[in-house]
Amino acid sequence: VYLGEKNMNRKKIINYYKDYNNIFFITKIVKNLRNLYLSSKIVFSSAGLGMYEQLICNSNSIIFPQNEYQKETCKYLQQNRYIRYEKSIKNLNLSKIKDYLNNYYPIKKKVFLFKNASKTIAEKILEI
Repeated sequence: VYLGEKNMNRKKIINYYKDYNNIFFITKIVKNLRNLYLSSKIVFSSAGLGMYEQLICNSNSIIFPQNEYQKETCKYLQQNRYIRYEKSIKNLNLSKIKDYLNNYYPIKKKVFLFKNASKTIAEKILEI
């Protein structure tokens, strides 16, 4: 589990799960998230910025939206086989996790990264 340095419940979370052998925590800054995502058998993530990072890395991720806008985005991305998502963490069980681990489908479509995307977007905004 990757816990950011600013997570206010960090110590509480780590203490709660300290007796579990199959859960470990990364608490220091990771310089190469791509390697972390790709070296993980499965990644559980919110539908924020991390989802897009994982999408680009083609990691085996299960996404959890946190609001209605993210749910709509997740529905679209799942329909087009970009991601897999669960509407709520409460919907996740051991059987589903095993299924996600055994039936990982890599993204069929190429995700394009644009050079100078921020500059291009800013220029388009200025044209308005």
